[in-house]
Amino acid sequence: MPGYLSTSFDPNEAAAASDLASSASDAASRAIGYASGASDAASAAAVKAARASSKIAANSSAWGGAIVPDASETAKGKIEIATLSEALLGTDAVRALTPAGLKHVLDNRAPTPWPAYHVHSTWQYTNKLGASVTWKVEPDSVLVNNGGCYSLDTGLFTAPVKGLYDFAITVQLLGILAAHVGFYLYLMTTQKNYIHDTVLASQQHRRTYALHENVLSVPMDSGDTAYWLCKVSPSTQVVDVYGEAVNIYTRIMGHLVCKVD
Repeated sequence: MPGYLSTSFDPNEAAAASDLASSASDAASRAIGYASGASDAASAAAVKAARASSKIAANSSAWGGAIVPDASETAKGKIEIATLSEALLGTDAVRALTPAGLKHVLDNRAPTPWPAYHVHSTWQYTNKLGASVTWKVEPDSVLVNNGGCYSLDTGLFTAPVKGLYDFAITVQLLGILAAHVGFYLYLMTTQKNYIHDTVLASQQHRRTYALHENVLSVPMDSGDTAYWLCKVSPSTQVVDVYGEAVNIYTRIMGHLVCKVD
């Protein structure tokens, strides 16, 4: 008819168009889902990063307020931190070293070489003890003197760092009389004096010789000194302190057990 547009209807083409529209709708829905998942992941990552940053900042403040170095800082004088988010999260986690933290570690590291000494007497000291005379034990030969903390000239050990120290002594006595009743050992330190007394072997077994030993653990500050004294009482001053060049009889030893902050 004139004035009207006439078209023909094809059912197959209509069905195909409907399938295309449905596929497009499904693709759009999947795209929206992917975008939503990516947004959630980004939000979660942001939350974790903020928590890690907060913990690192808090612990950085505890280590002196210094800025935690960036993980990419590997130039001279810098420390690489592999995973900042795991730093300082607990006793079992990796500790990130700030500049202030590194200084703390360096200031409190163990001394090198480890402080230790062992000295002994190579000859016999005649008529040194008896009559309650106090004698300073000063062996003349050095076996070990790590760090040079012991002085042969003064008989003093000087602590290089604050810590707990072990000291030991062995004294061989000769010429003990029946009237010599007691033997005393004194560890003299800057902070305190430690006294150990024993009954002489002459009173136990009627011998004229006796070997006496003592071991002590004592706290010391850096710069503190320690030395040994001994005494035989009462009676006369006729007791010898025995030593040999080859065999070790009279000796003193000491070493750092652990450093104390």
